[in-house]
Amino acid sequence: MDVKVQIDAAKLLQAAEKAPAATLKEMRRALREACAAVQLTARTEHKFRAHTGALERALTYRVEQMKLEGIVFIDESVAKYGKYVHEPTGLFGPGHAKYPITPKHKKALRWTKNGEFVYFKRVMHPGSPEDRFLYKAVERNRARIDEIFERRTQAALEAAGLA
Repeated sequence: MDVKVQIDAAKLLQAAEKAPAATLKEMRRALREACAAVQLTARTEHKFRAHTGALERALTYRVEQMKLEGIVFIDESVAKYGKYVHEPTGLFGPGHAKYPITPKHKKALRWTKNGEFVYFKRVMHPGSPEDRFLYKAVERNRARIDEIFERRTQAALEAAGLA
């Protein structure tokens, strides 16, 4: 999914020619602000049930300084399972098939059913539907992102003495 931002490129180029450092600084600020808005929305508006809060903490962003690119992503070192919550798996995924779950360190899988423990050596998991909270957060913030870039472009024009 790509996010397109509408800016007045001619004015921005004029500002970059007159005051390149100030223009670059404002565009980096705009990227950080836009990424932070998407991150906050994704952390607070999702369908999944948070148990430990790890997935919310795993939602982070970085701004590539030289490319002028902002990236909001799930840090898999914090929540390895994040991509499986975001994208569909099993019957809901591209393969449309159940998949086996087996114990890694024990002899059997165990959980409670009707107050009693049940044990299985293997189960077929049906998978889970997607919760594309990152994409939805971008959509919900589209107008705000445009406003951020418009405001920061205006600040760059002012710094260059063009506004």
